[in-house]
Amino acid sequence: MQKQINLALGMGLITIIAACQTTPPATVTTSVAPASTVTAPAAPQTAAEVQETKSNIPNWCVVLPTEVDHLYACGVAKSDNLNFARRRAVLDAKRQLADAINGRISSVMNDFVASTSSGANESIQWRSESITRNVIEETGLWGYEQIGSDTQAENNKFRHYVLMRFPIGRAQMRLLAKIRDDDTLYGQAKAKQKIAELEGSIKSN
Repeated sequence: MQKQINLALGMGLITIIAACQTTPPATVTTSVAPASTVTAPAAPQTAAEVQETKSNIPNWCVVLPTEVDHLYACGVAKSDNLNFARRRAVLDAKRQLADAINGRISSVMNDFVASTSSGANESIQWRSESITRNVIEETGLWGYEQIGSDTQAENNKFRHYVLMRFPIGRAQMRLLAKIRDDDTLYGQAKAKQKIAELEGSIKSN
């Protein structure tokens, strides 16, 4: 009888140990990525809207005025804030004028150097570049004038046009005055003759 009891206890103990050693099933976690939010691109202008925008451009912006001693530029900007549109349009026009001013001033100086020296003299080359750079920097501080503007409503925003001009004739004459004050450049054999030619050209163009 005692043997039967011991056998029963042994079988029960084995069952309990086997149950403890059984590995519980793994828990699987499924991660669902959130749906991405895609912003639809702004609808492009229709052909009718593009045509309307073109037809509303001021005439003075389509065909810029011309004068012998002034440069002109039309600046354009669009914003939902009217003040921002105005400021950006002015900056746009000034950037255009700055490019044109740089080209004109550099052209006059290059013409002077080419006509008065062989270009191999490093001193002349350095002085011409220095004076050109100084005149261009100085012209950015004066002379800009706003002579026209127009604001139009477009798709709940403001499109602003501004007409700016700059007295390029005065800037070119300032350049020639600086050349006269420079002993290295004005000391060239043909300098006086070339300065007179350039002055006449500036006044007549």
